[in-house]
Amino acid sequence: MLKVLTTQLAAINTKKANIIDIKSFPKADPKGTGLAAGALPIALGSWIGAVAIANLIKGKKQKFAAILSFSLIGGLGLVGVIQYGIGTFDGNYFLTSLGAMLGIAATGFFVLGVLEVLGNPGLGIAAILLILLGNPLSGLASAPEMLPNGWGVLGQLLPPGAPGTLLRNITFFDGNAISQPLIVLSTYVIIGMVLFKIGNKSEI
Repeated sequence: MLKVLTTQLAAINTKKANIIDIKSFPKADPKGTGLAAGALPIALGSWIGAVAIANLIKGKKQKFAAILSFSLIGGLGLVGVIQYGIGTFDGNYFLTSLGAMLGIAATGFFVLGVLEVLGNPGLGIAAILLILLGNPLSGLASAPEMLPNGWGVLGQLLPPGAPGTLLRNITFFDGNAISQPLIVLSTYVIIGMVLFKIGNKSEI
């Protein structure tokens, strides 16, 4: 009996898994490092940008316009670097940029809103949610399903997990399965705008 089991285990060990890529990354970036690297700028860059806008620009209308401009320019710039500089993306540049703009806007408005309501304590809350938790739980280095049970789901409810999935699905899967990240990011934008409207902190 033991000999039979040993033989079967040896046979299993000699077998090789047949891996078929549903959609492979471009040859310029076969491991998709640009996608994972782009997650941190969305979270950290938007956090820094929102803090700078809250601190340097006076007037709510001016801050609102600054966040919109930051999202527009940041989305175009980020996707430009990932697509034309690193070579990770090979889809429609402008559609992918729209996804990045939404991700930056979601983070930016949320941070700005929290700062308007809470002031300095809002910095720590935003940093924990968006950077300390959001970045490692994004699943962009592999896939959300590869994370421990429950953590991958949580990561998709936080930036940069949601915008990362949105960018990946727009670029590589013809826009399929983008409903959840769109809803998540739109919710962050709405919550951020509401907090921004009702808040009254002029300085952090």
